[in-house]
Amino acid sequence: MVHRRALVLTTNLGLIVFVIVIFGAVGWTIDEAMGWDLAPEQLERLAESLIFLLGVVAAFAALVSAMCSLAVIAEANAVQAGLSDAPISPLTRWTIWLAAPAMAAAMYGLHLVNEGLEADRLASNTEQLRAAAEQSAELFTPEILSTLSCVGEKKADIEIAQFLDAVSASVPSRPEAKLLLPAESPYQYCIVGGYPLGYCMQDGEPDSCLVRHFLTSFPSEWEAMAVKAAFAQEAAAPAPAGERGAFLDASTSIGWSPFGAKGEVRGVLLLRGVN
Repeated sequence: MVHRRALVLTTNLGLIVFVIVIFGAVGWTIDEAMGWDLAPEQLERLAESLIFLLGVVAAFAALVSAMCSLAVIAEANAVQAGLSDAPISPLTRWTIWLAAPAMAAAMYGLHLVNEGLEADRLASNTEQLRAAAEQSAELFTPEILSTLSCVGEKKADIEIAQFLDAVSASVPSRPEAKLLLPAESPYQYCIVGGYPLGYCMQDGEPDSCLVRHFLTSFPSEWEAMAVKAAFAQEAAAPAPAGERGAFLDASTSIGWSPFGAKGEVRGVLLLRGVN
């Protein structure tokens, strides 16, 4: 390998990429600070990923350039000392050329293994949360059902928040617990989630225990069909992988179950894994 040629190549590459990264970072910072939103969100994410990737390339180029500089200095000292070049065996040449592809293949293999392990973990957590949601749905007593409302009341909110906190704490992964309740017109549903119980008990405001989000409809058809099936006590189709809705979030492990009394569904309990 001609180290001087590699030194010139990596130095020039590093300088060019550094300049591109600087202009990209400055442009991205100005766009974020001024709130211009010049490009669609997907294009902005692609640009951010490209800037990060170019930054990594520039850092590696600088590292290789520094190594080549040391090699050139060592060669110059060897020439001054009258030392001859050591011959490189064919095995060493092949090892050098195959090292990078072998490392890339190993990293890709580890990536596939990690994806498989992540999928197994997600499936296991989803099954655990589904079973926990079904068990917790049976714990709604008539007293708790009578406090459920889309209108905040201090005493009722404390009881609901305490119940949601108990449901969450009873599952090993301590998921986030939420309720979906029917709402009055012009709304269709109300999502009810609890604040930390300690904060709820310290604040005297009636709406301090629970946070409520009202929906006139669901943003995606699959979520609307899943909720409709839950209220009808029917099996719902699996949610598309990675899809995020207003209530259901398939990008992480979730489990949900309808609850009620005397055959009447009063709402849906959701347990969402916290990554």
